[in-house]
Amino acid sequence: MAWELKKDSSHKLIAWFNDGNSVTRYSLDWKHKYSKNYDPDLGLAKLRDLVNDYGTNARIACIYEYTYGRNDGKEIEKYSHGIKITTII
Repeated sequence: MAWELKKDSSHKLIAWFNDGNSVTRYSLDWKHKYSKNYDPDLGLAKLRDLVNDYGTNARIACIYEYTYGRNDGKEIEKYSHGIKITTII
């Protein structure tokens, strides 16, 4: 069985950029498509790396808990211009 990005992700990142655009990314909680291991901490670390890559171009970036089909996930971390301003874990 292969993992599906939105369905099997445990976190999501929403970033709003200085130019007015926004992007939503989902965590990759596995090493490859057919991996037997599922690790939410791995996916969270990858999202943190992505926020660092966006750097000062991202005005606001928020990482949320994610459940497929629902948009009521709790905010875990919030960044402003690449600098962490809150941690809720």
